Amino acid sequence: MPVVPVELSKIVISETTGGPQVIVLREQKGTRLVPIWIGMPEALAIHRKIQGEAPPRPMTHDLLADVIERLGAKVTKVLIDEFVATPTGGTFHAKVVLQAEKEPILVDARPSDAVALAVRVGAPIFIEEKILKEEGQDPNQPTLEERNEESWEDGEGNGEDVQTEEEEEDENDNPEASDEENEEEKP
Repeated sequence: MPVVPVELSKIVISETTGGPQVIVLREQKGTRLVPIWIGMPEALAIHRKIQGEAPPRPMTHDLLADVIERLGAKVTKVLIDEFVATPTGGTFHAKVVLQAEKEPILVDARPSDAVALAVRVGAPIFIEEKILKEEGQDPNQPTLEERNEESWEDGEGNGEDVQTEEEEEDENDNPEASDEENEEEKP
């Protein structure tokens, strides 16, 4: 599966209790963005390292980086390699790729921990092309909501006729399905 190099584009840290913490990855040779919701400790760990703040004692990700180095291994890259969709959104999965002696070692990780580690050791971050294609957002393209608003403003209806690419593909795959069946599949 092809992979695409990405970089940490933005960190959003909500100051309200329970608010979202988000890292945004951007493809290096393009405009697509992938937002990933993460926990507050990981967001702060990434932010502090980028800001150059050095804690008086090693934090968890600093400790992990030090252990990897002292064992004679090196973090060669981080790979966001899976997205598992759920009714309320989904979960990204990642791998930390270590090089120790001969064979690369893949370690399962949360993307937040993997990115926090990559930031500490200067390792590149990659994402599977399929995930970038399905979950990526292009800031140069209108969102579904914006397309609905434009359709309404142009007098073309109330936006109900605007479909996602997935809905269009579903209809193209099964053109004989009744309108009633199609209505049940819409979110």
